[in-house]
Amino acid sequence: MASRARIGVYDCLYVALAEQEECELLTADDRLVRALRPIFPSITPLASLP
Repeated sequence: MASRARIGVYDCLYVALAEQEECELLTADDRLVRALRPIFPSITPLASLP
C-alpha cells in the first residue's frame, strides 16, 4: 500500500489500524487523504471539521 500510493509506511500503519479498529482516522495530511480516501473512506481530513 505504501509504495503504490507513495505514502509513508507509518502513515499506512495508522490507516490499517483505523480499519482494524473500525474507527475514523483524522489527519491533516492532504496527500494521504487524496491518495487513500477513495479506498478507505474512514479517513477524515482535519479541514472538514467545523
